[in-house]
Amino acid sequence: MPEKVHLRGLDNLTTKDITAFANEYSTHKFEKVEWIDDTSANLIYSSADIALSALESFVDVAHAPPNPQPTDMLPAKSFPGFPDTRLMVRLAVVGDRKQRGARERSRFYL
Repeated sequence: MPEKVHLRGLDNLTTKDITAFANEYSTHKFEKVEWIDDTSANLIYSSADIALSALESFVDVAHAPPNPQPTDMLPAKSFPGFPDTRLMVRLAVVGDRKQRGARERSRFYL
């Protein structure tokens, strides 16, 4: 799923907030927000190259480990307007998808 960027730490955010974050740090426009659960979602881009470029623009390199692996969750840059929110990012993997019954477990729908 190299055309997707996975975000975690979205517990108090909306799709509009995620869009604002993505637009704050990347000039690349994503096609869709794909919610997985209350805390994570994927941003879908038109190609793997664009997704990788967007991911690189989201990462807080000052707090990222040296030589990260492709599946490592990396700290994202701070989110303006949400000082207590700490996002983590990486390229999405096959398991980063909504599970059956996710809506019933969601705090958002309660």
